[in-house]
Amino acid sequence: MNRLNLIALAIFTGLLVWVFLFDSPTTRLIQTRANAVFSSFKRSGAEVQGALTGSHDPRLTPEQLQARADQLTIENAELRVHRSRIAQLEAEVQELERLLGFIRRQDTSLIPARLIARKTSAWYRRATIDKGRNQGVLDGSPVVVPTGAEGRPSLVGRVGRADADEAEIVFITDEECKVAARIEGTTERGILEGTRVSTSRRPELRLRWLPRNASVQQGRKVLSWDNTNRFPPDILLGTVIDFRDGDASSEAVVEPAVNLDELPFVLVMQLVPEDDHPPPTDAPR
Repeated sequence: MNRLNLIALAIFTGLLVWVFLFDSPTTRLIQTRANAVFSSFKRSGAEVQGALTGSHDPRLTPEQLQARADQLTIENAELRVHRSRIAQLEAEVQELERLLGFIRRQDTSLIPARLIARKTSAWYRRATIDKGRNQGVLDGSPVVVPTGAEGRPSLVGRVGRADADEAEIVFITDEECKVAARIEGTTERGILEGTRVSTSRRPELRLRWLPRNASVQQGRKVLSWDNTNRFPPDILLGTVIDFRDGDASSEAVVEPAVNLDELPFVLVMQLVPEDDHPPPTDAPR
């Protein structure tokens, strides 16, 4: 320690001893003046700390804190609803883009429609779409959607009744929707129809009136095979999951190609009204 430091330490020690020799009133006077000198620095420090920590906010009562917590809960719930709706809209946009791409690749005119109501029970499985006669939808028109990675046209059902701007579609799983069908890769043909009672999430279909000695393997695709009931050929109907041989005829159990529980949009095949068909060229005049 050099001489200058020693001198400073001696002076500081002397001042301390000198202060402690004062009586109490004098000591309090010195403290008061010192506090007055440093009060501005204390206030500035407190303001900085309050700005950083938020301690300058007024104290809230328990009721106010609860009200603020309730408001935050409501806003959080609304935010979740909005995010869910945005995700739903994004999924719908992607599905519409997929359907539009499918429409462009088809030779048949297709009418996109949205399902707006659904009727499902053990006896009938139907839905209402937002397109009708004014948009070209006719009674009996096939209803399809693309399925699989290749976007194969797959049968949803048919139009049961077309009103002006709405129509009721009968799902393929309804017993009233019967389709002439064939098993891909074989010569086996029959009638595909829904069952009246089914408790499964995706109801099974029955391909009936197959030959008694038919040989049908599981995993085979089932397709429509002619224009019976106004269904064009080669529309995918489902996949064989079981085969049951009978005394007079056999039947195959078929899983539908379309998951009818997840179906926001469908495509209606636009048919030409029978009255609009041109007469034969050799028709008598």
